[in-house]
Amino acid sequence: MMISAEIFRFQPIDLIAIAVKGLLVFLKKIYSTYG
Repeated sequence: MMISAEIFRFQPIDLIAIAVKGLLVFLKKIYSTYG
């Protein structure tokens, strides 16, 4: 039960938000380089 609680505390939405932020920063860097 403790393990499932730990997994449940870390929500996938947080991971998606981090991935989206990283992608936006990456795209902005490419845009500033080639734009």
